[in-house]
Amino acid sequence: MKIISDFIKIIFSTIILFIILNFLITLIWPLYIKFKFKNYKPFSSEIIEQLRMSESDALQLYIETWIDRTFSYSQFLEHVESPVKGKFVNITKEYGRKVNNPEKCTKRFFVYGGSTTWGYNVADFQTIPSYLSKELTINGFKDYCVYNFGGGSYFSTQENIRFQKHLLTEKIKENDFIIFIDGHNESGFRKTRATDLLTEMFKSPNSKFWDMYKYTLPTFIKSLPVIQLSNRILKKFDIDLDKNVSQSGSIKLTPNDLLSVYEKNIRIRSSICKIENLNCYSFLQPFGSVHGVYFTTRDGVKLKKGDPVAGAPEIGKLGQLDNELSQKYQILKDAKGAIDISSSLDSLTELAWCDLAHYCPNANEMIAKRIYSEIQDNLN
Repeated sequence: MKIISDFIKIIFSTIILFIILNFLITLIWPLYIKFKFKNYKPFSSEIIEQLRMSESDALQLYIETWIDRTFSYSQFLEHVESPVKGKFVNITKEYGRKVNNPEKCTKRFFVYGGSTTWGYNVADFQTIPSYLSKELTINGFKDYCVYNFGGGSYFSTQENIRFQKHLLTEKIKENDFIIFIDGHNESGFRKTRATDLLTEMFKSPNSKFWDMYKYTLPTFIKSLPVIQLSNRILKKFDIDLDKNVSQSGSIKLTPNDLLSVYEKNIRIRSSICKIENLNCYSFLQPFGSVHGVYFTTRDGVKLKKGDPVAGAPEIGKLGQLDNELSQKYQILKDAKGAIDISSSLDSLTELAWCDLAHYCPNANEMIAKRIYSEIQDNLN
């Protein structure tokens, strides 16, 4: 009996200690984050120069676009960036990421795309949709509104779904402008960010008690602070070992599928726009390492292939995505129905990229100017 009693005490004490440990991590974690980022420099001096802000503001921008950014479930679409209010990143469910628009709009522009459209590493006012709004105002269209509905990892299929959702809920009206910016994220008929997670949810039939908890119990365990901390530690090793990207920096692409899916999505959206009397444009974006001034130095020191281009691991290593992005552009550049604006950065003499695949503000502005030049004849 004493052995059983001691065993129960050990189990009970372990549970209590586990609960206390989770509670302590919950209390200490915000303080740790604040301490960790106190003197952290995620961007190189070259990137900070293009961001046109102080180092402290650049750090806050990094935290808001990479560390604090979360996703929410969205019907049919699977995921969207969660609503948030920050110094540089502000998102609402109704209007997407913030663009400074007039109160009354006589014409509206809905801009869809991936994270380059949403604007990783840049403030609300430095995104492509924000610069497009600025360009419209400069040219006398002061009562035209632009909405940023870009999303992290979105590709043409998801963009079409979000566009159709807005159409079905009557957010989009006749004669509105619909703009798609594609390229980086195209990979044919691929999985989305949430596919694996949702697949696990639907594997178990709800008729059995245990089957119901095959997903809910592991999800609960994964949500515990001590497990999240462990995963963060393991993730650090993943980054060091480069498990997220192949050593060659390339991916296995099937050119026919890649081009076919992209062109079909262009035809689908164009057909809908024609039927609904909308002004629809599909733009093929500039590609990292292919277009515009890319990384050559970090804080004045010359970079070689494999070197981190900045302090934050999310910014990437030189050469990491070169083959992948170059392959994609060669496959997609002749896509039927797409307007190739990859030359938008040709005249830019400054660094165009704030990480391996996301633009700096100056590049966003050049892309917005090019988009305006392509649509200006149909604005009145």
